[in-house]
Amino acid sequence: MRALPKAPPALTDPRTAIPAGPIVRVSDGHKASSRTFQDLLTGPVDDANFEALTTSVLLRVPLQGSVEHWAGPAMVRDTRFSPDGAWLLVETLQRPFSHRMPLDRFPSRHDLFDRTGKLVRTVTQTPASDDLPRGRMAVHTGRRELGSARRRTGHPDLGGCARRR
Repeated sequence: MRALPKAPPALTDPRTAIPAGPIVRVSDGHKASSRTFQDLLTGPVDDANFEALTTSVLLRVPLQGSVEHWAGPAMVRDTRFSPDGAWLLVETLQRPFSHRMPLDRFPSRHDLFDRTGKLVRTVTQTPASDDLPRGRMAVHTGRRELGSARRRTGHPDLGGCARRR
């Protein structure tokens, strides 16, 4: 179960926040066509508030007994149990956040945990996808869509295993 941390960070009001210095945006000179999106993060205050609002802890809730801290705090985006319940794939968002792309293109990490909450291995670390080519078929290199069979099929028991016919 996901829950707020015991001491969540306070949110900053962007209307009253005073920037520490000028906001500088640098172009490295290479072309990268991209769509325009609305409601993106715009600066350090938005970054801090986004992190505060997305940070959670994972709790273990047994049928008998008390709630136990299991993992976190982290910016947990998704969790997927294996079909036998022995493994948990946890996707967490990572910094730096993009100010040009939406949430699904932020850097992320997929970690595999065992039943006790011990980190078994980091499966993949996905960098920010800020400069993908234009088009619906553009994807970043490396592993992707881990544990997404449930999203495609709507079947909760598939866990992270895509069925092939």
